[in-house]
Amino acid sequence: MGAVSRRGVALLALLAPPSALARGAKPSCAMCMLLQEAVQRSLRLNVSRLASGQAGGEAAGLELPVRDVVKELCDSEAWRAQRYHERFDKACRKLIGDPDKDIAQKKVPKDTFRFTLYHWRNPAFSSEATELQRIYGRDPTFALRMKRQVCGHSGGLTLNACEEEELPPAAWDEGACVVRHACEMCRAIVASAFGVVQQSRERPRVGGGTDYERLADRLALVCEEMPMRYPVKDVAEALERCQDMWEEHASAFLHLAVDRSEGYAVGLCSQRIGSCPAEMTLKQLYRLVPRKSNSTNAAAEADSSERADPAPPMPPSTGKQEL
Repeated sequence: MGAVSRRGVALLALLAPPSALARGAKPSCAMCMLLQEAVQRSLRLNVSRLASGQAGGEAAGLELPVRDVVKELCDSEAWRAQRYHERFDKACRKLIGDPDKDIAQKKVPKDTFRFTLYHWRNPAFSSEATELQRIYGRDPTFALRMKRQVCGHSGGLTLNACEEEELPPAAWDEGACVVRHACEMCRAIVASAFGVVQQSRERPRVGGGTDYERLADRLALVCEEMPMRYPVKDVAEALERCQDMWEEHASAFLHLAVDRSEGYAVGLCSQRIGSCPAEMTLKQLYRLVPRKSNSTNAAAEADSSERADPAPPMPPSTGKQEL
């Protein structure tokens, strides 16, 4: 048989059955979801530049470089802006690998690269595949939907990283959305903010200084990025209610940057803000934090020994709030 062309190997890499050509470590559920958020941010940045002509030429007719976005994800501007802890940088590179090198050597690229690329190029839930620039740029729920496509068990070209209960719902119904009650919204904010803090390379000890300000800037985007992490029926309404709660209790939420302990986070909505009758569970808290195992979290364990003492005092509870 003659030599296989580069295009042929590339096609094989995308379509080969995972049982026959499984390549690379399987990501944890939360790490798989983190990667989909990163792809969304990077694609949105590319769409923005295409629209403004920064990529050279007119946006009309230009093809969005989805393959390049996924291949270069771990070194992308969007990834670097998140200032992830070193262990997430290493995990990203291990999972994505070097697809061009693999293809040149007639090897199948790693599963995380090929399955992520496959679904972002071919979103099964969208009937507007010819308008991907518009979808990637304007649909804030896109990453959440892709988490189900890439990370779940919906077919052969999935990573099987998440169990069904860990995945976003297949359809947005009233029971699945986080804007029904103040308690759900508060817990969604805390889990998102806790995830940002645990993933960050910054470990501020006090509420000031460069590290704190960098982390606080990213925490301030929690509401804007809520549709990437939780199902919402009305995006505009959810963002408004999230932002209202954030602004009213900003000092309590931002305190997560300094007090990164589980104890503070799980009691935040019930004890400090008063929107929930009971503490969050650890399962709810760690929903968005990639962990090395089910029982330990390296970043959280590191924080237990490096926290400032005493932690800055917090404002008193404000009583129960309804949205």
